[in-house]
Amino acid sequence: MGVNLCCKNDNRTELGNEYHTKRNRSSNDFSNELITDGQVKISSSAKCANKMNRSCENHNFVNNNHPNNISDDEKNSLLNIYSNLYKSDTLIKAENKFQNFNKLSYNTYNISSDIINKLYDEEIYHEIFTFEEENVSYYSGEKNKNHQKHGYGILLFITGEKYEGYWDSDIFNIFGRYINCNGEVYEGCFRNYIPNGNGKLMNVEPLYEGEFFNGKKQGIGKEKSEIEEYEGEFKNDKRDGKGILKFTKTNNIYIGDFTEGFMTGNCIFEWSNGDRYEGFVSDGIFRGSGKYFWKNGNIYEGNYENGSRSGKGVFKWNNGKTYIGDFKNNFPHGNGVIIENGIEKSIKFNKGKLVIKKNSRKKSDEKSTSTIRKITNNEKSN
Repeated sequence: MGVNLCCKNDNRTELGNEYHTKRNRSSNDFSNELITDGQVKISSSAKCANKMNRSCENHNFVNNNHPNNISDDEKNSLLNIYSNLYKSDTLIKAENKFQNFNKLSYNTYNISSDIINKLYDEEIYHEIFTFEEENVSYYSGEKNKNHQKHGYGILLFITGEKYEGYWDSDIFNIFGRYINCNGEVYEGCFRNYIPNGNGKLMNVEPLYEGEFFNGKKQGIGKEKSEIEEYEGEFKNDKRDGKGILKFTKTNNIYIGDFTEGFMTGNCIFEWSNGDRYEGFVSDGIFRGSGKYFWKNGNIYEGNYENGSRSGKGVFKWNNGKTYIGDFKNNFPHGNGVIIENGIEKSIKFNKGKLVIKKNSRKKSDEKSTSTIRKITNNEKSN
């Protein structure tokens, strides 16, 4: 009979059964939709463009720069008309899903009011609406004396994209909300069109709240999806550094190192049933030195290869019995010793089965076989 040093139903030699190895969607992909060579990038949408061009043909009387020669009621009416022309169904759904953008909530993202107030050191006027770049975008908001978008304003693109927030000389800067043509939302700090500082990615999988640098997740942040929640360090848009990952469906928790988005390094992994692993992992798989604690009190400490107990190791039962020796593929394999009640006995295994010496006395063989049987029964009962 083979000696099974695993717990009953023990399949926890690797995290791969649950570990979500799919790389996270790059937030840089999101920010690349904002700019190209420092300029606002408008993605193509023939359907939206045709709709807008047909509608604009009937409204050529509007002065693009200063439509102040009409009444306030007419201005508001035209404002609603043109706003609706630029809003796609995807944009409307995204806006309805979240609260209206609050331009005064910049302090939530650690932005000082002094930075906002500095925008208003120069003369600013409010423009009801402006069509730009042959009607591919529509702006309503504040401008400076050079007729640049400056201060607070809203820019709607013919593709259904939208930016609402603060501008600095035609560049969306400091704080705002951007919704792309897929309905994905970024709200937070901007620097030269790009997310920089604290921000949130919403209406995406996974959701993200934390720090950005040059359009990428970098620093401390939180991610949340239907299957897992992560809080920790990011680098170059990936989980990298120290972090805590909770699998929401099982309540299992990984605490430790991440490298380029994967669980790699030293860690503690806790299962919801009370089992625990402490040691090294590579891409979510136990490798190198590790220590496994079963909820029943059994302990293994030793080497792992490709997720299994292989190499030198020590297995301690909760009744004090100990095996010290070689392992392979989770079974004792090779030379070792059994220590029980202070008595040490040399022993040899082949893939978990006891190797009996030909010249051994029958009584000794029976005793050794009895010991192995007890070990096996002990494991099965757990």
